[in-house]
Amino acid sequence: MSTMPQARQKLTNIDWWDICRGMDALPLTDDIAWTPTTDLRKGRRCSGSFAISGKIWVVGGVCEDGQDADIEVYDPSLNCWLQKQNPFSATGQVFAATSEGKIFSFGGEPIGMQMPTIVEMYDTVTGSLTRMPDMPVGCWRPGVAVTEMGNIYLLGGYVAPAMTIDTVQEYNTLTHVWTIRKSMPTKRYDLAAVTGRDGKIYAMGGIVHNRAEDLATLEVYNPITNFWAVREAMLTPRRSLAAVSAEGRIFAIGGLHSCAAIGIVEEYDPVKNRWEAKTPLLTDRWSLAATSVEERVYAIGGCRRTVEAMSEGPSVSMLADVEVGSLVIPS
Repeated sequence: MSTMPQARQKLTNIDWWDICRGMDALPLTDDIAWTPTTDLRKGRRCSGSFAISGKIWVVGGVCEDGQDADIEVYDPSLNCWLQKQNPFSATGQVFAATSEGKIFSFGGEPIGMQMPTIVEMYDTVTGSLTRMPDMPVGCWRPGVAVTEMGNIYLLGGYVAPAMTIDTVQEYNTLTHVWTIRKSMPTKRYDLAAVTGRDGKIYAMGGIVHNRAEDLATLEVYNPITNFWAVREAMLTPRRSLAAVSAEGRIFAIGGLHSCAAIGIVEEYDPVKNRWEAKTPLLTDRWSLAATSVEERVYAIGGCRRTVEAMSEGPSVSMLADVEVGSLVIPS
């Protein structure tokens, strides 16, 4: 007698998500293992960091002496940092990089009551710097994210003399045209933003000017539908944090909570709409940079207090520390 074929168990949405992001085949760990690696040449804060052609680029930011930091490039095969001169015109910009190796800088710190609107493009291959069309709304410390299509989004920000905005500015790196998109549900600045594998933009944390509390808010933007959705808040309110998307996961890393540096790392599952605490950084820090290369996450630089204080000053030291977080179970 022939055996009746057995029906295959129906896959859930979570099963499909695991298959799409490769977790059905890759030996990914449920946690993240942090180890120190070669330090930057010089400590810095408020930088941008990007993986370009297998190397880690760290651009912008400020050193402990108050000077603008030079570009540093990490080559994993050589395990060393190479230094390049800072070509950008402003201080306090935010940065984004495209898959073609172009790094864009936007705005900068307020100059009196004026908000810089300057946009520049740095070519990592030729080393050339090109002035691009100014941003429509000058702002400081917005969230920034770039999609696979090459569109860059600036989210919220601070506007002098004392205003927090929810404006969303889209820059098309192919046509060099700016468009104002649907505003964020929450006004904030000093937040983190990252594009997930699903093409949506995840904006998390931040603060509102003249309010003491840090935000745990997570809002997700769909560039195709121009729609925002409020999702489950982070476990830890914070600002001056970093965020990365790695192996289909969203990570919130470090930051400033109640005027204290934290090394807390949390992972967000877009399917389950749930945050989960992960192994913290080895060194608490805020205003750090972070990026990912395949199954590794890099947490770079930032700052921390040397003694208790309520505002930045001599008690704040700039970090050159670099930590690598592995998402793969050791073989």
